[in-house]
Amino acid sequence: MKKNFKKFLKFFFIINIIGISFNGILFYFNIPNGISFFIKSNYYIQGISIIMYITFSFWLYKIIVLKQMISEQEKIS
Repeated sequence: MKKNFKKFLKFFFIINIIGISFNGILFYFNIPNGISFFIKSNYYIQGISIIMYITFSFWLYKIIVLKQMISEQEKIS
């Protein structure tokens, strides 16, 4: 379980660092990006965005756990 959580954190931070840096570059050059959309949107859109972010993070964790379970089953078989 701890190993899966470490894998999740690794993938989670890599994905977020890439996304934030890419959006930061776009924001710097005044090109349409996710940061400016999020800042200018109303509270409903921001709430939905946060809920989707949490949901996708949860599913990323579940996918990593499922992949680990499948690989363990293949070792047993």
